Amino acid sequence: MQRSRADAGTLRWDDIQLFLGLLQHPSMSRASTSLGVDTSTLSRRLAALEKRLGVTLFDRTATGLQVTPAAEELATAARAMDASALAFARASENFERRIEGLVRVSAPPGVTEGLVVPMLPRLAARYSRVVIELDASASFRDLTRREVDLAIRTSRPSSGDLVCQKVYTGPLWPLGSRELVRSLGTLRSLAHARWIGSPDRPPTGTARAAAMLDLPPPVLLASSMVVQIRAALEGLGLVIAPRHFAYTFGLEPVRVAAPVAALLARLPPVELWLAAHQGHRRVPRLAAVWSFFEEEMRGVEREARLRDAGIDVTPTPRPSGELP
Repeated sequence: MQRSRADAGTLRWDDIQLFLGLLQHPSMSRASTSLGVDTSTLSRRLAALEKRLGVTLFDRTATGLQVTPAAEELATAARAMDASALAFARASENFERRIEGLVRVSAPPGVTEGLVVPMLPRLAARYSRVVIELDASASFRDLTRREVDLAIRTSRPSSGDLVCQKVYTGPLWPLGSRELVRSLGTLRSLAHARWIGSPDRPPTGTARAAAMLDLPPPVLLASSMVVQIRAALEGLGLVIAPRHFAYTFGLEPVRVAAPVAALLARLPPVELWLAAHQGHRRVPRLAAVWSFFEEEMRGVEREARLRDAGIDVTPTPRPSGELP
């Protein structure tokens, strides 16, 4: 005789996570990516879970998975278990006393490559017992579900029990190698230069900026900001990027005539926000890394503004050594 329910002891926490992942992404391919398992393993685990429960949770269709009434009935309890597990983890983290351990940080690829990575040696010098796990993918990681501990975003997150702080504002600007910028002199038309750009899939801030400026067809399209910057350093063309990248990578801001400057002034500025779950801000290692990035990014913004004003800036020395 078919069982209608499994004994509580036969279920594992992995089963609940699998079930919740499939509820959130009712597709084998999307759920496998979210859960970090291949589709064949996911299919076997789902079949085993349904067998233990004695019910069908998802109907397999040509367009994906269809949630069954049984799954809808179980969803509320599963989500409550997940919320309780997250609360338990956050409560246990509050017992930490030393600044040590793993901190998972998420940032867009361009921000990671051009801003975060150059800061990491100073972070390691200050907090030698902290290990950074850096996710530089274009997709957002869920802070409320503890997929990451701290996120650096280009816009303010609008949902979740999060604390957010804007830490950087700066302009987009055409940058190039020193030799190319000097050969161009004062750029009087955007059509008078070769350009390096980003594909419009997925849409990026620099791709949208290029569209707003109606730039001529680029000589290179590259999804990686590091590739774009490297090509610019080689003199292939100009790249639209956060202006402070000139000081990070050794590029030169292009001198432009007033009409071009007016066009550039219409571009929305680059903004960077720090975001974390409310409870995480009380965890010593997470609070320390938050404060470090906030300090560093405000320093980058301040130094970039001074350089743009023609003031020679010596980078502010950062304290080293372990803090108490």
